[in-house]
Amino acid sequence: MLPATSYKLPAKTGVSLVEVILAVALFALFATALLGLLFASYGSNFQALEKHKAGLYAQEGLEAVLSIRRQAWNLLVNGDHGLTSLAGFWQFNGSSDLIENKYQRTITLNDVCRDPSGLIVDCLSPGALPDLHSKQAVVKVSYAAITGVNNEVTLESLLTTWQSRDWLQTNWTGGAGQTSWSEANRYYSDDGQIDYSTAGEVKLVSLGGNSCGKKIWPFTTPTDYTYDSAKIEVSGGLAELKGQAGGTSGATTNPGFDSSTTGWTYADWNQGGGEVNVTGSRLTSGGNPNAWVYVNFPRGSNDELGGYWRQAFTTTVSSPTVNVNFDWQVSQYDPTPSTLQLYVFVDPSPGVPTLGQQVWSSGEITSTSGWVNVSNIDASSRVSSSGTYYLKIAAWVETPGSTTGSFRIGYDNVSLDWVGGTSYPSDNPTINPVASYEVSNIDAWSSFAETAQKNGGEIYYQLSSDNGTTWQYFDGANWTTAGFGQYNPASVVNANLSNFATTTGSIMFKAFLASDGQQAVKLDEVTISCRQEYEWPFTTPTDYTYDSAKIEVSGGLAELKGQAGGTSGATTNPGFDSSTTGWTYADWNQGGGEVNVTGSRLTSGGNPNAWVYVNFPRGSNDELGGYWRQAFTTTVSSPTVNVNFDWQVSQYDPTPSTLQLYVFVDPSPGVPTLGQQVWSSGEITSTSGWVNVSNIDASSRVSSSGTYYLKIAAWVETPGSTTGSFRIGYDNVSLDWVGGTSYPSDNPTINPVASYEVSNIDAWSSFAETAQKNGGEIYYQLSSDNGTTWQYFDGANWTTAGFGQYNPASVVNANLSNFATTTGSIMFKAFLASDGQQAVKLDRVVLGWGQGELSGFATSGWLESSAFNTGGQSSFNLLSLAGLIPSSSFDVAVQLATAPDSGGLPGSWSDWLGPSGLGTYYSLGEEVLIPLANNHNDHQWLKYKVFLSGDGSDTPVLNEVKINYTP
Repeated sequence: MLPATSYKLPAKTGVSLVEVILAVALFALFATALLGLLFASYGSNFQALEKHKAGLYAQEGLEAVLSIRRQAWNLLVNGDHGLTSLAGFWQFNGSSDLIENKYQRTITLNDVCRDPSGLIVDCLSPGALPDLHSKQAVVKVSYAAITGVNNEVTLESLLTTWQSRDWLQTNWTGGAGQTSWSEANRYYSDDGQIDYSTAGEVKLVSLGGNSCGKKIWPFTTPTDYTYDSAKIEVSGGLAELKGQAGGTSGATTNPGFDSSTTGWTYADWNQGGGEVNVTGSRLTSGGNPNAWVYVNFPRGSNDELGGYWRQAFTTTVSSPTVNVNFDWQVSQYDPTPSTLQLYVFVDPSPGVPTLGQQVWSSGEITSTSGWVNVSNIDASSRVSSSGTYYLKIAAWVETPGSTTGSFRIGYDNVSLDWVGGTSYPSDNPTINPVASYEVSNIDAWSSFAETAQKNGGEIYYQLSSDNGTTWQYFDGANWTTAGFGQYNPASVVNANLSNFATTTGSIMFKAFLASDGQQAVKLDEVTISCRQEYEWPFTTPTDYTYDSAKIEVSGGLAELKGQAGGTSGATTNPGFDSSTTGWTYADWNQGGGEVNVTGSRLTSGGNPNAWVYVNFPRGSNDELGGYWRQAFTTTVSSPTVNVNFDWQVSQYDPTPSTLQLYVFVDPSPGVPTLGQQVWSSGEITSTSGWVNVSNIDASSRVSSSGTYYLKIAAWVETPGSTTGSFRIGYDNVSLDWVGGTSYPSDNPTINPVASYEVSNIDAWSSFAETAQKNGGEIYYQLSSDNGTTWQYFDGANWTTAGFGQYNPASVVNANLSNFATTTGSIMFKAFLASDGQQAVKLDRVVLGWGQGELSGFATSGWLESSAFNTGGQSSFNLLSLAGLIPSSSFDVAVQLATAPDSGGLPGSWSDWLGPSGLGTYYSLGEEVLIPLANNHNDHQWLKYKVFLSGDGSDTPVLNEVKINYTP
């Protein structure tokens, strides 16, 4: 056997190239894997750090919002915000902030809305309302990660005012005088126009007096009136007839045109010269079914026109439900027009329709069509009241410049039906106040006015002065007891109200709401005013300012002071010696069948020389005369007037029934009037020589300056037998006048020393004078500032008066209600205007005026609360006011003021501020945010001031003031 043999590898002295390459490859492979693992681990850690930081910055944002909320709730303003802490505390700054030049942080604040049960809902949900005590805060931090991807971290929180407190006041009955708020039912002060006597109410004081003024019945409180609630409703400031469903129906006739077009009429629409002839007619077959009507447009170009079928219908109720139904077709259409449309109208008149007032339109028609049904077109809005209306089915075509057509539009089964509507009581139901309007110191009822919506009906009235026991109406002459159907419209009541009895100082009205069943008669308001009067009687001279050289105040008169005139004059040519110049002869009662009386001059036989005569020839049954006259003019009033003359009767045969001579002084040249003579001879029974008559006093016939006529006359009446002749001669005939009285002609003035002062005046209502003007006039100016400034009415306004600018009493009276009442003061200045001859005398001036509605409420008032100590620097968050305003003419408004603490007392108070600062006010309603801009925050003391206003007929009421704050 062979011996065992051992083998040994040979020693290696180097590495082959293959081995090297293999080793390097293996190393690279393992190294790359290791580096990948190392880098992946690093990137993951870095991304986690970025996200962690973003989360921390988001959390910081929420903490900052909570800090800002703690500073003041009203700092939380909706929108996007950034942050800053440069002031040492968090504040919003801009719309976002950038951290580390990498992290963009945006804080968004939003409203939180709740449903009526208090659950949070989307703000767009029905019934959702913002909760002013909650805010949603959303913090978003966005950044670009190391990987280049944009990332975002979002945190969200609900913020509330859970740390806040309320200052609530609902009772003020403890009254004024409390400077700092300690007793919950007291306040600091008011203006005396506030009623706080009822727990839970601040309102305007009831004037409670009964001075003469104005009373308004606003129909806001049903229990203030007596009425039949089944027929009249009092609500929302109206007394109105109560509507009932009418239950009435009706319809147009002959909808299918089956036997005729009875009830329907065709008419052109815009047919004119140069247009094609549009026609409407009926066909007996091809309808839907049977007969139908159409509107036909012949071929044409550049036409704009139409045609329509109409039928009248009458509804007896207001606002019925109205429906229209019909079928239509287009049986001819060749080629396309500019437009073809169909319309339905329901109009109050039969004339051509107006585009825009249709109740239906087809839209653009572009081809022929078979029968199309249109149902239940609602035309109710076009039938608002009872009456006759017109259903119109119409077609309108506009053709281009090229020839187009023809077009035929058919209608069938056309009907309009109406049903329901509202009817109203037609038996004139009544309404009257429960209590009369009671006044004292009344001189007259001055005005009666209504505000009403009669809608074609009417409202009538009766009045009572005994609280409704007896009702009266104006019968055309007097106020008398009313029977059935005896009443007056407001205009008649107003025109005659000043004659209604004032002895009881009581008045009540009864209103009759008159409708024919279709008219919705509504009474908004009734106002009755009364007036008191003040009289200036001119009995005490020292009560007036005037020039005593020109005006005299005595015996209840202010009159122009007369001066002796010292003027004289006389008629001319008394002896007729050379002619009758200046004199004129005239017949007196000369007529057919009478003898011819004549007047002439003789040159001898006078007293002495020439003379004139009146000659009556022989006659019978005559009654007539003749006279010589001469005009004269006096320039003064009431002169002393004397007449002198000679007369004779040179023929007298035989005795007449009467013969008398007369002297007249008249203001006109016409025939004299027996009874107005200044002298008569008595019965003359024979001839006589010359007789002298001297110093006949004719002063009573010349009362003022002007032209007058001296007349010397003779009158004869003869019996049935022939009598005469008679000749009466005159010579040396003269009238002279001297003296008289003249008056100042520069319009001297008189006015009271003191103005008349009135408190709580509503209006100056009347101005009247009693005067003896004798052809002159009296003018006036008024003053509201004790005579510093005088005003006149310039035709539009009362304005400062210049020289000669004044008004007669009638103009003053007509426009007095527009004269200023702000001072409650009035004074008049009277100008006594004469041309020098008129004795102008002013007996009295009477002024009428009315106060405000003293039986109602004050029209304004304020109350200031006590100062409330919040206990430390506070933010003031929200305000809410609860109360009631009767209508839009009333208001409850509040302002706030705050102050820092100063040793346990308020420091300097801020201005009184509303939601937009100075001059604005918080109003009744939902809670509102107290704005940051008012700078109330960080103060410790708070107070409010409430302002109430109204029209005097009622009062607004404040029930609660609540102010939310965070100490």
